[in-house]
Amino acid sequence: LNPTLNQMEIALMSHSSVNYDTSGVSAPAAVCVLFCMKAGEPCVLMI
Repeated sequence: LNPTLNQMEIALMSHSSVNYDTSGVSAPAAVCVLFCMKAGEPCVLMI
């Protein structure tokens, strides 16, 4: 589980506020897809 959380953290940190300003998005939002270790089903976590 830790490697998956680390990958999510890196993905979230890779997006800066500059990207949102240039794209015209009013409220920054990040979506990461996590996969259940047992079932392998995608789980979307929105922050």
